[in-house]
Amino acid sequence: MELAVPDNAAASRVSSHVMDELGRPAGPYALAAYDAAWVAGLALAEAGPGGAAGAVPGAAAGHGGALGDVELNAAGDLASASYDAWAVVDGAWAVTGTY
Repeated sequence: MELAVPDNAAASRVSSHVMDELGRPAGPYALAAYDAAWVAGLALAEAGPGGAAGAVPGAAAGHGGALGDVELNAAGDLASASYDAWAVVDGAWAVTGTY
């Protein structure tokens, strides 16, 4: 299982930039890192270095990122996300479902 790459404008923009710069598509972890950097920056801008950690949930809730809605649950995980299930099919890895 891994995060599914959504079909949205932000994911397309980031993936296109990564392809232009690195010559390969952006995977789900690159998109997650992009969103995490944005949320951290928004939290820092809102609360400053001393209060950024407390501002992360609010910054995340207002950010529609490359992974889609970045709202966090009480544990600090994505409140909702889609995941791809992978399996070997005919000798090669393939997505067998998205949940």
